[in-house]
Amino acid sequence: MEKIESTSYLTVDNVSRYRKIMHYFYKKHRQMQETMYQKS
Repeated sequence: MEKIESTSYLTVDNVSRYRKIMHYFYKKHRQMQETMYQKS
């Protein structure tokens, strides 16, 4: 089975740090979606 490079952060030693970073960007992404696509 081939490694998937985009998910390699899940198995590294600093996984908690990466998860916090990913969570932050996910929240910002959701906020931007709400701002851009508000029902007027």
